[in-house]
Amino acid sequence: MRTRAGFNLVETLAVLLVVALGLSAAAGLFSYGLRLSVDAQARSTAMASAISVAVDPRPLLDPDLAADWSSTTYDFDISSPAADPLVAIDSGLVNGYQVYRRESTVAADIIAMADPAIDPGVTPPVRRVYARSVHVDVEVLDAAGGRVLASFTTRFVRQRPEIP
Repeated sequence: MRTRAGFNLVETLAVLLVVALGLSAAAGLFSYGLRLSVDAQARSTAMASAISVAVDPRPLLDPDLAADWSSTTYDFDISSPAADPLVAIDSGLVNGYQVYRRESTVAADIIAMADPAIDPGVTPPVRRVYARSVHVDVEVLDAAGGRVLASFTTRFVRQRPEIP
């Protein structure tokens, strides 16, 4: 009996099926790795933006983009517990992300105040606050999907440059 060299149709189809499955799995892994890489880059940039905005509520923006940044402030000198908490909220686009910044402080956070008797430039006499601790929360959202990419919370001391 004579044996034939080569492959029959069933063997060829089986090999093609295995190769097709392998290539599609490789393409899927490549796509998944690319998606993870893009997401990691977005989270990294979002965290850098959050840290930057936490320290400086008015980001260094192109003048055309600065108009989109909304900001509120609080009176640094208010020391009444009845006014607690003092809150400032800033929001806008930074590095292509929607950023929300909330700064809050309470009367107990005051570190240094001037006595009205030695601060004659203030009328009516108000105890001028020269340093106070503030709590800052920043959230960075993906502008397209609205999902939170980064959150950053910190506490630092705000101080006036002129201390008596």
